[in-house]
Amino acid sequence: MLKNKCYLKDIRDFEENMNVNIIPLLNTINMRDMCLLLSIVYRDLSIEQVANLIDKELENGISILELSIKITSIILGYDISEDIGKEVNEDENKNEYNALEDITNYKSLNEFHMHCCMELMSLGMSYNEFWSMTTREMYQAYKAIQQKFVLDYNKQMQFAHTQAALIGGAVWGKLDKKAPHLNIEDLLDPNEEIDTPHGRMTREDYRIMKELGEFD
Repeated sequence: MLKNKCYLKDIRDFEENMNVNIIPLLNTINMRDMCLLLSIVYRDLSIEQVANLIDKELENGISILELSIKITSIILGYDISEDIGKEVNEDENKNEYNALEDITNYKSLNEFHMHCCMELMSLGMSYNEFWSMTTREMYQAYKAIQQKFVLDYNKQMQFAHTQAALIGGAVWGKLDKKAPHLNIEDLLDPNEEIDTPHGRMTREDYRIMKELGEFD
């Protein structure tokens, strides 16, 4: 059985040492590319030993397509088989970065991870903490830290609103019953183009069209 985790630092070291972008390899189905990808996970094994692992998987009855999907999922940190064949659904709960980012917009997977690193550092994670994680842990950490940021912000706004109500109520009258509230969606780039059930458009255009009742 193959390992089900891949460390961010191993992907970084592989791309830098080999001077290669592994993103195109994620979309191919051949033994050579699968061996290269799996060698990132099994960094202490030779290519021949990694090839033997692949042979054993195939001998156990898994198809080459299923094996390619499995290896790609290990590298990326989420199960891509869940997305294959699915139509876009605005209400579907997806992995945060899987929903927000198109890695093909980056020159390498390492460049994408650096982008993720900067975002997580802005939310309180250290540089060393980030690069010690697996790809799966990166997504889990992003979701947890982002949710904590939103909860903390809303708590602060509720506290400030209560204080303002006590002070301002005596001078100017009552404030609104509810404090300003932040949602996860408020942290997303409104100008980023996304796939929607009605075609590709920016998040802001999609939000406006929904508010105007243009979509049934």
